Amino acid sequence: MDQEIRAKLEQMAEQPYRQFQQGLLPGVQNILGVRMPALRQMARQLMGQDWQNALDGEDLYQEEMLLRGILVASAPMPPEQREALIRDYVPRIGNWAVCDSFCTNLRQFAAQNRQLAWQLSLCYLQAEQEFSVRFGIVMLLEHFLDPEHLEDVLCHLDRVRHPGYYVRMAVAWAVSMAYLRDRDQVTDYLKKCTLDPFTYHKALQKIRESRRVTEEDKEKLESMKRERDKRAAQQNPPVLKKQSIPPEI
Repeated sequence: MDQEIRAKLEQMAEQPYRQFQQGLLPGVQNILGVRMPALRQMARQLMGQDWQNALDGEDLYQEEMLLRGILVASAPMPPEQREALIRDYVPRIGNWAVCDSFCTNLRQFAAQNRQLAWQLSLCYLQAEQEFSVRFGIVMLLEHFLDPEHLEDVLCHLDRVRHPGYYVRMAVAWAVSMAYLRDRDQVTDYLKKCTLDPFTYHKALQKIRESRRVTEEDKEKLESMKRERDKRAAQQNPPVLKKQSIPPEI
């Protein structure tokens, strides 16, 4: 990113906030500690200038990636240019915070370009990179859990096979949010889905943790979990270790 912008970000850094962010993002070392409102304000200022120059060069800090994402998602440009910049940005995503923030910032783009945003989301569901797949999933849960798309979203989620932790957690999150939109449809889906056990259990856990779910429905979900675990145990019985036979006395 532009060196002048980088210098401004370094001046805006807050050490206590940096430590807080490092706790949320284990393993991410390049955090300055600049708050999101400050990044949004900087992005608005850049949008009134030649914002494209700000995108030159590589990003050294987490905040530079976040700032780039805000500009890509919100700066004035035709849809075709934004799509090209999105496709350039997604492979650079290296953690869940950058991914999820970017998806949220694309709200207006998704609202104004429904078909383009839908196809763009789907094209990443079978990607190799963990956070590229997560991008596709979070785009679906953020922008397409409406009656028109919900059934298709569930079908696409069921086909995601990436083993990454942040992918499976995103699928669980998406299923739980879909449940809040249409309890009956998602309950039927959960009865026949092919989610792996980890993702399935996390989805049920997230649903049960919601205050918008009744105690009766939580008990039904717990019953579904026990039934699925029982079927899994019957299909994959434990392998008994071969015991040695003691010599005759």
